[in-house]
Amino acid sequence: MILCKYTIKDSRSEFYHQDYTLENDAMALRQFADLANQETEIAKNPEDYSLWRIGTFDNMTGDLTAETPTCIAKANEHVIIEKKSKK
Repeated sequence: MILCKYTIKDSRSEFYHQDYTLENDAMALRQFADLANQETEIAKNPEDYSLWRIGTFDNMTGDLTAETPTCIAKANEHVIIEKKSKK
């Protein structure tokens, strides 16, 4: 099965975090959006973080293939602002 490789970029510190592997962009985006809304460093400074796809990994052959990094999302685009209703 071909899996995708991802990383999170911290633009303020100017580095990429350790890469990780997931099945597809939708799963990576859901996980990243969750991080933007939990008690994490990403949630504290969402304007500094973005999710990037950087390659693929074939778990049948062991082939690791780099690709031109593609920005999937920016954390600040996925912060949920809760609206409190007045009673």
